[in-house]
Amino acid sequence: MKITAEGGAVSVAGPKGTLKFPLHSALKVEVAGALVKVHRSGDTRETRTFHGLTRAMIANMVTGVTSGYERKLEINGVGWGAKVEGKDVVLTIGFCNPVRIAIPQGVTVEAPQPTNVVVKGIDKQMVGSSQRGFARFARRSRTTPKASNTPRKRSSASKASRSVRRNQSRKALARGEPPLEPNNPTIIVTNL
Repeated sequence: MKITAEGGAVSVAGPKGTLKFPLHSALKVEVAGALVKVHRSGDTRETRTFHGLTRAMIANMVTGVTSGYERKLEINGVGWGAKVEGKDVVLTIGFCNPVRIAIPQGVTVEAPQPTNVVVKGIDKQMVGSSQRGFARFARRSRTTPKASNTPRKRSSASKASRSVRRNQSRKALARGEPPLEPNNPTIIVTNL
């Protein structure tokens, strides 16, 4: 891995690629071997803010070019799914026609199953915004407010690590099972 700071920008090159980040005019980056130091010229609020941002961006770039980033998206809903066709992701999420979304440069998308989408790349911001972009289309497809507000009928696309709160089924109540305690709801945690 190689880190260079010149021309008002920091660039990090590694086995997975190269990333570049422009520096604020009040900051200076010093690279000494494996140690990278960010110095600021003043102590104003703006300078302190950009100092922390620059340090975090360099750390994210180092992680990105060495191991990369991965976000998983889980799609829930009857008939909902996703597949990758060429340079597009095709989402079947409740609209009358499938939705085609172009995959941005620097990001790879896989759909190992129709209900799971994996977004990978070296730029953390690009991977996160791509994953949120796919999930945003699923929120737009809900047509009736009652269906989207009732957890039994919920269809969604969200991060795979999120927990989904489900109400107790009506069949369980009809069988005479005791209702759930309000402090102990049923939680279904999905991990891929």
